[in-house]
Amino acid sequence: MGRREVFDGAVVTRPAPSARHQGAVANLLMALRQHCPRTLAVLPGPLDFQPSAARSFQPDVIVTRRIHLGAASPLTMPPLLLAEVIDEASEIWDRSVKPALYAASRVDHYWHFDPAVPEFVAYRLAGEEYVEVVTARLEHELDALKKR
Repeated sequence: MGRREVFDGAVVTRPAPSARHQGAVANLLMALRQHCPRTLAVLPGPLDFQPSAARSFQPDVIVTRRIHLGAASPLTMPPLLLAEVIDEASEIWDRSVKPALYAASRVDHYWHFDPAVPEFVAYRLAGEEYVEVVTARLEHELDALKKR
């Protein structure tokens, strides 16, 4: 079964993620859970974040305050962080469409990880849009090791 999201009233479905995608999601979840305070919940997708009646997202990873979790889904308060693992079926959405909609939904931080590159990019909300905070790519790491 694939994912079903709603972007400004338009229903978008994508195929189920690959094993590599899900492995990357699991690794990101474990890393975040080890370092987040107990006041925060680190949750895997698909879990609905519904900032309005016309928008419903199912990000790969959600970090939100525990006090914002209710017994019923969906989440309606903006999470602190939404993270996406990019694959062929989601690349355009995760690199361009979703960040703009997440920013408009007042999500403080957006991360994406592309295991094919590999590349990690972290963004922070500044006003109405995200600004890049850090980018890490494998070739950058290898270049840094070579310079030592």
